[in-house]
Amino acid sequence: MILMLKNKNSFKRGFSIIELVIVIVVIGILSAIVFVAYSGVQQKANQSLLLQNLDKASTQLGTDYALYKSFPDTLELANAGKGLTFDSDIVAQYVSRDTADPKGFCLSLTFKGMNYYVDDNNPPQEGFCLEHNPLVAPDPPTIAAKADSTSQITVSWIAVGDPLLDPANQIASSYNLQYSTSSTFLTHTDFTGITTTSKVITDLSSGTTYYFRAYSVGSTGNVSSASVAVSMSTLVPPPAGAPVVTCVVNSSTQITVNWTAVSGATSYTLQQSTSSTFSSTTTVAGLTGTSTARAGLSQGIPYYFKMYSVNASGNGNTSSSVSCITSISAPDTPTVSVSIPGLTRSASSGPWALTPVEKWPTSGTWYYAKATITSSTCATGTTRQARARITYDTTSNYYGSWTSYQNASTFYAVNPLGAPYYNTIKFQFTTRCYTVYATSSASASAIGCRKSGDVAVSAATCAAIGP
Repeated sequence: MILMLKNKNSFKRGFSIIELVIVIVVIGILSAIVFVAYSGVQQKANQSLLLQNLDKASTQLGTDYALYKSFPDTLELANAGKGLTFDSDIVAQYVSRDTADPKGFCLSLTFKGMNYYVDDNNPPQEGFCLEHNPLVAPDPPTIAAKADSTSQITVSWIAVGDPLLDPANQIASSYNLQYSTSSTFLTHTDFTGITTTSKVITDLSSGTTYYFRAYSVGSTGNVSSASVAVSMSTLVPPPAGAPVVTCVVNSSTQITVNWTAVSGATSYTLQQSTSSTFSSTTTVAGLTGTSTARAGLSQGIPYYFKMYSVNASGNGNTSSSVSCITSISAPDTPTVSVSIPGLTRSASSGPWALTPVEKWPTSGTWYYAKATITSSTCATGTTRQARARITYDTTSNYYGSWTSYQNASTFYAVNPLGAPYYNTIKFQFTTRCYTVYATSSASASAIGCRKSGDVAVSAATCAAIGP
């Protein structure tokens, strides 16, 4: 038997739980030491950056005073109007104390939670200028802006602080206002010492967006932080010129109105009337695009249209008027009833449907036939008119002439006796709908027959009788 023995050095022992905990604690302590050291270094770096910016700005402001015997009203006016700039993310607040004696200034800079200021000729100090200390200044105002015209905007706010309830340092004695075309206020215009609760800003550019923010100023001169900024655009001029309007008839009850677009228009207002003088008008506002269909109209009526363009500043010029006449729907096929009621009838008491030989009744024992339309209607506002023609010579397959369209429902025709092919008379009718402005197309034709002696003829038989 062979025994195999392992070297005792081949066995390895792992870390115990206690040892692991000790290692983790040591790593945490070392990390905290490193973090604190890093934070201290970073804070020193931030402080150094603030102090460098303050020193550079203070030197330039002193130079401005030496040259002009006053400090600039704003940082933008410093350095002969070239302005003062600071490293990125540094927030600057500045006040000129030229109204004080001695004259001076104060500049506060904020960066990553650190606040330092330089006051007149004093060295930089931690904190804020008195005017910029938010702890002793009123709250910022809440502002609103309203566009008055193409060049004017009014900014307003509610007074900050109640003299009866609030401490003196929380009551605004005046306000400062800034406006800019940039939301970052990189460049801006300032109004200071405003003692009312509104400011009218004029000489602005039309159709331009402006941004506004305001500050409350306390009785000690302390200035609040900036209000929430608001934006407002000046109005654009009213649309120039007038649209060119045309119309197209779609049906007996609908017309489409088209127009050309007008520069600067946001909508259009249409005026519609059945009078060329627009003595009574239907107005349709808020139209967009360049076309609208006007439905629910009456048949055979002229409609007049004109319009003007609209935007926030007002209305443009009104167009010339145009008119279109709605069409009229053709009436249904008429139903005809024919009778032979008697003997002679005077020629003057028509309307008469002429015979092929244009024969009118005279006197004697002539029978005459009477045809009456008993259906076929027209739309309200239109008049039904009818025309007729006859034949009683059913061997020649020939009708007489059509009468003119007339406002009549009854027509007459001579029914002569004696000849064998004169014993039947046949009427043919069409109708139409009419106004003084428009006329429909003709209805389908209808026929009706009677034999002499007032003998009835069925519709089928009538249709079979020539022509």
